[in-house]
Amino acid sequence: MADDTALPMERSRLAWWLVGVVLAIIVLFVFYSFEGTFVLGLFMYYATRPIYNRLEHRLGHPGLTAFASLIAVALPVVVLISYAVAVSAVEVAAIAGESLKGYEGVLRPYFDLSSLTVHPQRIVHLLQQSQGEIMRFGGPELLKTAADLAAAFGTALLQLFVALAFAFYLLRDDDKLVRWFVRDIGGERSTAYSYLAAVDRSLQTVYFGNILNAFVVGLAAAVVYNLANVFAPPGLAVPLPTLLGLLTGIASLVPIVGVKLIYVPIAAYLLVKSLDTGIRTIWFPVAFVALFIIVIDLVAETVIRPYITGRELHVGLMLFAYIFGPLLFGWYGLFFGPLLLVLLIQFNRVVLPDLIQGEPLPKRHATGEPAESGEPRTDESEKVNMGTEWEEAGELGKDETESDGKTESNGEEESDGKTESGNGTEDDVNRSPGRGSP
Repeated sequence: MADDTALPMERSRLAWWLVGVVLAIIVLFVFYSFEGTFVLGLFMYYATRPIYNRLEHRLGHPGLTAFASLIAVALPVVVLISYAVAVSAVEVAAIAGESLKGYEGVLRPYFDLSSLTVHPQRIVHLLQQSQGEIMRFGGPELLKTAADLAAAFGTALLQLFVALAFAFYLLRDDDKLVRWFVRDIGGERSTAYSYLAAVDRSLQTVYFGNILNAFVVGLAAAVVYNLANVFAPPGLAVPLPTLLGLLTGIASLVPIVGVKLIYVPIAAYLLVKSLDTGIRTIWFPVAFVALFIIVIDLVAETVIRPYITGRELHVGLMLFAYIFGPLLFGWYGLFFGPLLLVLLIQFNRVVLPDLIQGEPLPKRHATGEPAESGEPRTDESEKVNMGTEWEEAGELGKDETESDGKTESNGEEESDGKTESGNGTEDDVNRSPGRGSP
């Protein structure tokens, strides 16, 4: 009889597992189709989470705090891009003007350059007269190119919106997600919880730490470039020092070689200019390289980066992650490469040793260290080096579980007391061991 009842239950459980697998495949397909968007959103989440944690106690509203945190990071990026575009447009216009002036003396005997003044009304009139020829020879191609550009621009805006929305809801509701995991999937002592907490901590270090380091390096590089221009000989000034300093900060996201992609071409440019003006000015590019190596390469990379980003992840491995990530996955590989590296390192540290030894996965502290059976829980040991959200959510999930246990225990004891009509408290305790005291 028991076997007849167990068989339908096993079939029902198998059916639900199949439903879960199908749903998981669908979700993975959605993430695979927009993997770059979600990886960018994850980067935004970790880059803004420390700001969110600081603003949360002051603003009080989770949605408003998440919005303010994203604006605090997005606004400087928009200002930097706008500044770079404006400076580039001005430089291109200046270069174009200088180029035309160089050919003016040659072309003047053959062409009346004064008639080349641009009149918008004349351009519109010429376009109206030549509309048929334009549509016949280049119309379809121009329309197709314009449509492709508009579609690409719209897709980029949509992906940016999805990434911002993904980061926004992670900031607002990450504590609920972690409480659900602690309550229904794996407790604070489970290996899954320890692994995800370690990944969370490392991603916080990689993403936000490198953003903070890029800001420091960009500011220091801008100061170095402008300071070099103060002592530069005539004709050897660093072009666009502030913009190049900000670009140096962005390039510092790639460890070791990133800043060299900016200052080495600048040093080569200064060296060529100094050789053109005379050997006496060659001291300036040499002094520029020496100053940059001391301030950026030695101080920033050797002192500031380890202090900001921590020493948990090997710098060489991070270098390969930043190099091979974009080569393998495209633009979002700059964020996806470090993510894969963190997943691999923490798997090797937390899970792999027990799998190789062939032993059951032990219960662990949140730090990833194995916990002895029967060892009392100590909050201080479990909260060391742990992500902020995992700490708070884990404690809240534990409190909810304990309160549920106490409520159930009190309910059972009251019902037992009513049924037994006051038969000894000892029997009531034996019926519900470990469920809490009245």
